[in-house]
Amino acid sequence: YLCRGTRPDLSCAVAKLARHVNAWTKRDDRAMDWLLRYVSGTVNRGLIYRAHPGDRNDVWLRVRSDADHAGSDDSAKSTNGWCCQAIGPRTRCTLDWGSRLQGSTAKSTPEAELVAAADATTRSGVPLWSLLESILHREVKFELEVDNTTLETVVEAGWSKAMRHIKKMHRISIGILSDLYQHPDANVSRVESNENTSDIFTKGLKPDTHTTSMWPAWIWTSSEGSRPLVRGGGREWSVLGDAGKPFLVSNNNSND
Repeated sequence: YLCRGTRPDLSCAVAKLARHVNAWTKRDDRAMDWLLRYVSGTVNRGLIYRAHPGDRNDVWLRVRSDADHAGSDDSAKSTNGWCCQAIGPRTRCTLDWGSRLQGSTAKSTPEAELVAAADATTRSGVPLWSLLESILHREVKFELEVDNTTLETVVEAGWSKAMRHIKKMHRISIGILSDLYQHPDANVSRVESNENTSDIFTKGLKPDTHTTSMWPAWIWTSSEGSRPLVRGGGREWSVLGDAGKPFLVSNNNSND
């Protein structure tokens, strides 16, 4: 309930524990203990929504997906992660997110990333796209952002000789994805791995990386008020001004 409502940062851990409910072990007890300690230490953390009525004609939908190839502790399966956000000049709203184990084993990172992109698009992206267009009574731009160049190329081409088996093994069609992103209001583009919002939903991260990965998903501490600040990796990120965009306000690296 918590990870689906206001705490996306719990999604990956909760999904992993949920898979062990029917075969619980002492190892899972320790994992649950660590998770509850994390929740106890971050009780003021949650989603921040910034929605400005003046952005009604400018809001668009951004979907970011990622996959942790063969990252499951129990098998060689990969984990999907996705994050869907309504974006505007003064609007930032995280609408949906998730962490989900793939049904079959992917033999390469591009294959795992393709399955994750298809899952994010069909499970969450397209339904939200339709919903926003119904609410706003206009066409809405849809952007899928991925951090794998091969995936971007495959979707644009509409086929891949190396992934001819993917329809049978994973029950997804590259052609359907390609057709979708040929729509004039839809596009697939590249995002740097360290800026991919969905990375936090695929695997456990180091503390500093975990903390700095939360700001793109707009997970902040309530005590920080309207100017949330996150420190990590020698950087300070703050939400400044009406635009509501995270700006780099200080950096220990003089070259930046």
